[in-house]
Amino acid sequence: MMKFFHLLLALLFGIFLATTANGQRATRYVNHCLQKGGTCRYDDCEAGEEQIGTCYRQTMVCCRDEE
Repeated sequence: MMKFFHLLLALLFGIFLATTANGQRATRYVNHCLQKGGTCRYDDCEAGEEQIGTCYRQTMVCCRDEE
């Protein structure tokens, strides 16, 4: 029983570390877009905006107003 508990504890700890790292990576991708003055969108950029990159591993586009 004690071996099972230790295995379960190690598994949960590993899952926790993996999900925490994914959240940090996603935040970094959004911050990169925001620092350029853009916003992340699921659809194409609206009229008067230009695409300046991508967000969330290229699942969204980063758009900002044309200068």
